[in-house]
Amino acid sequence: MSRLSRRITEVFHVPVHQRAHGVLGTCALRQGRFGEARRHFKQSLALTAPGGDERNRAATLDHLSLVEKYLGRFDEALRFALEALALYRRLDDHAGLALCLNNLGALHMAREDYRSGLPHLHEALAMCERDGLSGTLPFVLSNLSEVELHVGNLPAARDHATRAGEIAQAKGNRAARLWATLQLGRIAQREGDLDGARRLLAEGTAGAAAIGVPSLQCIAVVAFAELLCADDDRTAAARVLGFAARQPSMGGLLAESIDAERQRLALPVDRVPLAIDLAELLRRIADEAPVAHEPLRALLHKAERRRTARA
Repeated sequence: MSRLSRRITEVFHVPVHQRAHGVLGTCALRQGRFGEARRHFKQSLALTAPGGDERNRAATLDHLSLVEKYLGRFDEALRFALEALALYRRLDDHAGLALCLNNLGALHMAREDYRSGLPHLHEALAMCERDGLSGTLPFVLSNLSEVELHVGNLPAARDHATRAGEIAQAKGNRAARLWATLQLGRIAQREGDLDGARRLLAEGTAGAAAIGVPSLQCIAVVAFAELLCADDDRTAAARVLGFAARQPSMGGLLAESIDAERQRLALPVDRVPLAIDLAELLRRIADEAPVAHEPLRALLHKAERRRTARA
């Protein structure tokens, strides 16, 4: 992408260059390269002339808020989000406003401030349903499902996740559909349906590995750890969360969310190294579901025995 960026700089005038930085930033954001995304979005913002394309400016601010959230800089993320929100309201841009409200709600959720996040999500939901914003609706439903899962309202969590998955499937949004699959697996686990949870986890993890989205891969690992705890294998659960938190692709907010899950499950910090990489872990989570992940669990316990023997 760097060669493309340089070529655009050489050939095109500033407005096109500004949009190009936005596209490059979006690509980097989706692939989890948050530092690179931040650089492109900042450059796009710097190239926006006073009184210029305010819709593009609002979208760039919203994207910057997402980047800062994933980097763990919540104050900066909130500042960008509120600036984007004000711009979208002034422009009366309902599509942009609904997405911005959803992202703002998710930002508060990342800080476990559900009370502040819910009004933004409810406003986004009403706007999506009133104006037919089916592209944004699955994301809003996903966040509402996460809230309901957090408070233990499993039927509502399931309803939101099921609807999100159906809309995402109809829209061809693979990432949102995979998120819904993983969420439904987590709900099945909490309902005591471990076989159903393993089946959904396998499907969602295989897809998350295939499309290479770090946030989905993080959810898959967390769901696997929850499943291990439900099967009373807390050592393996702590090991897999500790391993995931050390992966370069799981930096910033993702690492914080993994640690928050570890604390929620009351698991110890585990730094035992594993003889596999993240891709292999994801493959085995997907492939070994029919045998309740017994080979993978044996490997996780073997790592501890190797460390004890060396000591």
